[in-house]
Amino acid sequence: VLVKANSRVNINYYAQIPADAGPGGHYAAIMYRPKRIETTKGSGAAINAQLATLLYFDVAGDIKESASVKRFTAPGFSEYGPVKLTTEITNNGDTHIKPTGTLTVKNMLGKVIVSKELKTANIFPGGISRVIEDAVGKKWMFGKYEAKFMASYGRNNNLPLIATAAFWVFPWKVALIL
Repeated sequence: VLVKANSRVNINYYAQIPADAGPGGHYAAIMYRPKRIETTKGSGAAINAQLATLLYFDVAGDIKESASVKRFTAPGFSEYGPVKLTTEITNNGDTHIKPTGTLTVKNMLGKVIVSKELKTANIFPGGISRVIEDAVGKKWMFGKYEAKFMASYGRNNNLPLIATAAFWVFPWKVALIL
């Protein structure tokens, strides 16, 4: 399809799913690129742009939904906050997932100092992992803290993902001076 400058074209497409495609999520892309490719003579560089549209197909059948928290960590000791929490979720299922939930941090007295919604992200199937990072707390923190990751995923099941991590924050240089 040739698209003239400052104009628009609608593209209709037809996708046929192969008969041997297993149940779950499948993906394809439609690529767009200029008809004329720029080249250079001698030394130099040329830029050739390409665009893609991602297509998602959900094939009906016995879909397996399975995910796990591979890693939920915080540095064991920090001098100051905010503290970086790292969550790695692995999707072992047949279709993409988008976990939703909360991240809660309590101090050593059991008081909630942070409660926030998780950053949501799609995680593709087939053992693919997604790393989500969050910074929690303020600069001045003191003592032992416990972070709790609570999320759910799945189309109808609301399957749970739960993990905890403990960490210490102590401004030892300031304490030493005092």
